[in-house]
Amino acid sequence: MSTGFWLRDAGYLRLLSILEGIVADCVQNNNRSIRYPIDWPDGSRLRGKETILKTQDHTFEEMAEGRYVFGANELFVYQSLDKILKFLAVRMKDPGPLFELVEQLKNETAINAD
Repeated sequence: MSTGFWLRDAGYLRLLSILEGIVADCVQNNNRSIRYPIDWPDGSRLRGKETILKTQDHTFEEMAEGRYVFGANELFVYQSLDKILKFLAVRMKDPGPLFELVEQLKNETAINAD
């Protein structure tokens, strides 16, 4: 198994960002889809039209602090997605396609989740 996946390189951070955007777009408020905001420890927030985090500006450690705040509860979304991807890579009989996707995303400039 390649260790590059666990290095959390540019392609991996991009994949996390795309997946987070998909999750955020599935939130509804009063039967209306909204882009759920990500809160950061410094008080800043990713919301509205800023649908995908600019991963080139962040390390995994910084991204890992991003969270959805639901009242008194917090969901550390990037940490959760990281755990899901690790689970898939370990459980897949051939994780090659997952590693290939990470490599492909390193070189893409446009983000398309479709």
